[in-house]
Amino acid sequence: MIQIGRPYIEQAGKNFRLTADVVMDQETKKWWFEVPAEYKQYLCTERSDAFLIGILPLAMRFGEDISLDAPVTEELLFNIETELIPSLVNSSKNLYASRIFAETETEIINEGAWGVGTGNSMGVDSFHAIEMSLHNHCKSYHLTHLCHYNVGAFNDTYSTAGEDEVREICLRNAKQVAEEYGLPMLISNSNYEEIVDINHLFVNTYANLYAVYCLQKLWKTYYLASSEFGFHRFQLEDNDMYDSAHYDLLTVNCLSTRGLKIYSEGGERNRLEKIRDIVDSEVAQRHLHVCVREAYNCGVCHKCKKTLVAIDALDKLENFSKVFDLKAYAVHREKYLEEICELHIQNPLDYNEPSFQLLKHRMPQEICRKYADILDLGKQQYEQRGVCEIDGVLSYVNADGYKAEEGWIIEGRKRYYCVGDGKLVVGNFHQIDISWYFFDVDGTMQRGLKQIGNDFYYFGKDGSLRRGLQQINGEMWHFDETGRGSDAGWIQVGSRKYYCFGQGRLATGTVCIDGSNFEFETTGVMK
Repeated sequence: MIQIGRPYIEQAGKNFRLTADVVMDQETKKWWFEVPAEYKQYLCTERSDAFLIGILPLAMRFGEDISLDAPVTEELLFNIETELIPSLVNSSKNLYASRIFAETETEIINEGAWGVGTGNSMGVDSFHAIEMSLHNHCKSYHLTHLCHYNVGAFNDTYSTAGEDEVREICLRNAKQVAEEYGLPMLISNSNYEEIVDINHLFVNTYANLYAVYCLQKLWKTYYLASSEFGFHRFQLEDNDMYDSAHYDLLTVNCLSTRGLKIYSEGGERNRLEKIRDIVDSEVAQRHLHVCVREAYNCGVCHKCKKTLVAIDALDKLENFSKVFDLKAYAVHREKYLEEICELHIQNPLDYNEPSFQLLKHRMPQEICRKYADILDLGKQQYEQRGVCEIDGVLSYVNADGYKAEEGWIIEGRKRYYCVGDGKLVVGNFHQIDISWYFFDVDGTMQRGLKQIGNDFYYFGKDGSLRRGLQQINGEMWHFDETGRGSDAGWIQVGSRKYYCFGQGRLATGTVCIDGSNFEFETTGVMK
């Protein structure tokens, strides 16, 4: 049972926090959402709506019921219990139908709310939501605020470039975007990712709507910028293994109420159509940021490549010369075009397909000749099923006798990952989307604390590699930016100091170091 106390407001320097005490696994933690003083009046202490939405994916993944001390809006609870939970559970073998224990209220808590908001991440989806709202002829739906919610989107994404540095640069640029649009920028902070310890990819919709509902006295309308998973790619099957954006069409409907309407903005359009809608926006031309590696567009990560190819397909590359290195793209263009040919062959429903269709008549002839024959390759059927060895390679054959395609494979509690043509990842690390995982010699995804070679690594319940400070079986550990247990010595994290014995394990209590005694808290922080 997850128990969530009544929300209350506490001051944090010049800011204010909406806080609730949460009890999970017999441990009490403070769960907070922080805003500047001018937004204090909009923090909602009367209802538990925000905390219910935020905790729901964790409870369903790990078989927990939820008890809330403060009331929940009756309409919201009805939608969650009768539509959202059953729909998700019936389409997944791994989710639990969490029971919710809370009193309900029918009164609209945000009567008189006037705000219309959306996130300001400076990506394609974000700019599309902004541009479509501001140019809509229905003026009561025009944006009044742009928002920056720190609820886990940077989790492990920019570990190489430095998450804090990238966040600071992106926030500075986002403020400039808001200024150019003439809109206030609502900047918040939260420890959401510490409470809901799940890869952000799987919970991003819930995380953002948790933040929205923390300020539900402000909002009457909120646009959740839909990703490339538009309505035409709506998917519930095995929903716990995919980006939560796959089923935004269901989520935003269930998590809307009479007082607060959530829209999945842009879900009716594919990626290329969204880019076409924003290519002439001068603000987007100056500030578009799609990179998952750097604070500026690197031009080589998968997001940069697919965006460049789409802009190329629209013949609008020069519009974005301020945010992309177009000379570098020209050097690598042929390679990128070959990649979308491969994607067309492997999966015609891929998000690059519209770009391929526009570009296929403009491709170099040698590329067309190279891929003409590949399209006619057939598939071989096998007698084996499940995990098996084929030609010396550990592989996975589906129930129909054909090799598995790229993606996750679930067998009970075991999870495997296929890189294509049935081949499983075996005895190695592998990056999937923004996270790293480790698969044993039998192909199974690993969880928990693992010794690999001479080093220790820690993998969350969802299997993703964790970094930084971690509490494991009552002990404090620290893992460096590569995920490896830190070396022996002093560690500085912000203003706090820790001491590591080696391989990641931190000191607690009284410890003699180089002939002197030092005191450390149970959290590992030096007193």
